[in-house]
Amino acid sequence: PAVRLPLNSPRLARVFHNLIANAVDAMPAGGAIKLRFRVTDQDVTTEIEDTGPGIPAEVADRLFDAFVTHGKPRGTGLGLSIAKRIIEEHGGTIAARNQPGGGAVFAFSLPRQRVAAGAQ
Repeated sequence: PAVRLPLNSPRLARVFHNLIANAVDAMPAGGAIKLRFRVTDQDVTTEIEDTGPGIPAEVADRLFDAFVTHGKPRGTGLGLSIAKRIIEEHGGTIAARNQPGGGAVFAFSLPRQRVAAGAQ
């Protein structure tokens, strides 16, 4: 959406790259990736949904920890932890869930106004 946000564009591009690359890796035989955006007065939420197998239960609670990876022939397990750090540096939040019919959804929200350092 055409909304101005106080952010570091190259860092946010890294978030999109990491999340979309993970979705592509989860669907080696092909699939679909959908992006959705929701704008409120407080924030902008982006959802990236894939039609892959979803988030494995054995890594779901550690998904955003460094060096956590599952079933990928390549990768270091750093992409999601880097994405989380970038989103949190911007005052936002990130989460992941499985779709009931299959596939994963990664959602992150970024505030529309810059939050003062130390403010809650």
